[in-house]
Formats: sequence, C-alpha cells, structure tokens
Amino acid sequence: MSRIKLIHLVFSFLLLYLASTAIHEYCHLITLISMGGHGYIYFNKCIILDLPQNILARDLVYFSGGLGCSLFFLLLRIMEEDSENKVITTMISIKEGTYGILEGLSFSFNNNTLLVISIPLSLVLMSSYLVYKLFTSEIVLSSLKKILLR
Repeated sequence: MSRIKLIHLVFSFLLLYLASTAIHEYCHLITLISMGGHGYIYFNKCIILDLPQNILARDLVYFSGGLGCSLFFLLLRIMEEDSENKVITTMISIKEGTYGILEGLSFSFNNNTLLVISIPLSLVLMSSYLVYKLFTSEIVLSSLKKILLR
C-alpha cells in the first residue's frame, strides 16, 4: 500500500469518526423532538431539557444515538464502492452499535458502570474488526505465504 493511500485512509477514518459523533447526537435530538421532548445541541452534545413522560419513548431516545448512527453508517457502507472505505464505515458502525446499546441500557437502568465500559468495549470491537480485515486481506495472506514458504 502506498504512503498516499495510507494517508487517505487515515484521513477518511478521522473525518468519518468525527462526523459520527455529530450524527450520534443529532439522532438523539431528532428522536427526542419527535417523541415530544425538548432539547438542543451544544458543543456536539445533546442537551435534554424535557424528556418524554412515556417510558418507552424515553428509552427510545436513550438508544437512538448509537443505533441510529450505526444504521446510518451501515447504509453508507452499502452505497460505498471502495473496499477500504467499506471497512472504515463498518468499523464505525460496529463502534456506534455497541456504544448505542450500552448507552441505552446505562440510562434506562441508571447504571453508570455500563456507560464507563461502553467506550473501551466499542473501541476494542472496532479495532478487532480492523485486525480481522487486515489478516484476511489478500496482501497480508500472500505476504504470510511467502514468509512461511521460505
């Protein structure tokens, strides 16, 4: 892989990763408003002024950030043609899906421990997918064959 391609991949990942934080918070806000609550975005954080009274609607607001963002990146993956960008969008989707489930459970059950472990766990799963894709790529497999057959 050329140096320019690697720089492009890193830049693409960072750009999409930063965008995912904004998309995550806007998914919370859109769901909050559609369920009858009130809030706004301030410094890339959804500030909730008034939660819906319905428990199911409240839980939907809690889960909507990560799961909505994960769905967005899965749809982006389907539309993407470049295989490297598919890996990036899948990684972010895995991270957001994992974080979204644990974030929703954390707020639903008022358990901060789940929120604390959600960030490292989602990053570990995202990195694991990257390692898996690296070690199953043709370039790495052909290099390993050459090394082992010497």
